[in-house]
Amino acid sequence: MLGVVDFDRSVRCVALLWQHILGYLAILCGSLLVEFFISVVAMRGGILDTEARAPMKYLLYVRLGKYYRLLPLKL
Repeated sequence: MLGVVDFDRSVRCVALLWQHILGYLAILCGSLLVEFFISVVAMRGGILDTEARAPMKYLLYVRLGKYYRLLPLKL
């Protein structure tokens, strides 16, 4: 939408919409990056070799923290 529509940012509502879209894209890119790293870590090791997946808990904490940080914004 940012590449298709020419935003006239002199109008306050349009400027806020533009900022909202940029914020949404930043959150989306961050979420995709975390999900990619979770997928990479999840494919490591075998059924009995769990040491390779040890960093998974930290990635899940990042994912959960991102959700709870954004929760008040949705309410």
